[in-house]
Amino acid sequence: MKIGLFILLLCIFTGICYSENPNNILLQDSTYIIRSKEQYLIELNQKMNESIRWEKYDLEKKHSWAALLWSNFMPGAGHFYYGNKISGVLFAAGTTGSLAVALIAKSEETKGAGLSAFTILHLSDMIMAMVGANNYNKNLKKKYNLIITHAYNNDYISIKYCYDF
Repeated sequence: MKIGLFILLLCIFTGICYSENPNNILLQDSTYIIRSKEQYLIELNQKMNESIRWEKYDLEKKHSWAALLWSNFMPGAGHFYYGNKISGVLFAAGTTGSLAVALIAKSEETKGAGLSAFTILHLSDMIMAMVGANNYNKNLKKKYNLIITHAYNNDYISIKYCYDF
C-alpha cells in the first residue's frame, strides 16, 4: 500500500514538474537535453513530414502477393500491376503463345514442348511479378528517403526508422 502511494505521488510530482518546466528539459541517456520551443517545433515539423512520407509510401506501395495473384490468373498482369508494361507484355505473349502451340500442335513432342514452355513461363511470370513488386517498393522507399534498419540483440529486436537528407 505504501509503495502504491509512493508511486502515485511520484507520478503526480513528475507530471507537475514537467508541465511547469519552461525549457522543456528531457532526460535521455542519463544526460539532460534542453530544447527551446523553436527546436521542439522544428523536430515536430520533421516528424510530421516523415509521417506524411510514410503515408504516401503506404498509398503507393504494391503488394507482392497481389502481383502473384494477378499473374496467376492472367499472364503478365502482375507486371502491369506494379507498372512494368514491357515485361507484362512479354510474359503475356510468351505464356499465351506457348499454350496455343501446345493446344494446336499435332505431334506429341510439340505438345509436350509447348506445355513445358507454358509451365516454365507461367511460374517465372508469377515469381518475377513478386520480385518486381518488392523492387518497386524498395525504389519507392528511396524516392521518399525512407529507410528501415534493425538491430539484433540476444534479449530484444529493435526497429528504427531513418531518412536521409
